[in-house]
Amino acid sequence: MKSERRISFSLSSLLLILASVFLLILLWQIQGLIILLMISVVLAASIVPIVNWAETKQVPRWLAVVLVYLTLIAGLTGFGLVIGPAVVDQITLLVRQSPVFAEKIIGITTNLAGRLGADTSNFIEQ
Repeated sequence: MKSERRISFSLSSLLLILASVFLLILLWQIQGLIILLMISVVLAASIVPIVNWAETKQVPRWLAVVLVYLTLIAGLTGFGLVIGPAVVDQITLLVRQSPVFAEKIIGITTNLAGRLGADTSNFIEQ
């Protein structure tokens, strides 16, 4: 004998579920904007002490903010100019040596599979 089970939802529960799904979809769509907003809030909060200190030295607040941002941009640019060429050289070297690394990995896995008694001839060629 089969017993019938009924599940009932109230209208408010259904609307709450739909609103939650809509909110999650909306947040997913604007996640880039949210991340950018969070970064800007952290950056603004981190420069407040420097701007306040500059204000005590009779520097207008707007000028202190501009100077802090220009200093930050100059520092990041200088860091990129100093570190950038070395990073590019290392990435180029890694790309050139990737076939050698791939051959070494294939040799190691073949050796390991041989020790375990597995046939890898078809697997590696794929």
